[in-house]
Amino acid sequence: MKLYRYLTGPDDSSFCWRVTEALNRGWQLHGNPTLAFDSEFSSDLKLAEL
Repeated sequence: MKLYRYLTGPDDSSFCWRVTEALNRGWQLHGNPTLAFDSEFSSDLKLAEL
């Protein structure tokens, strides 16, 4: 069975550091990153990576 980890957060350097840390610990990226925007609740962009 494969174990997946889903990372989400604001599109800033802290997210990049979290992805880098996960890669350094042996995790692998799967698929393309996702960028979402919900103007109803927040004007921030959210980035996700699986």
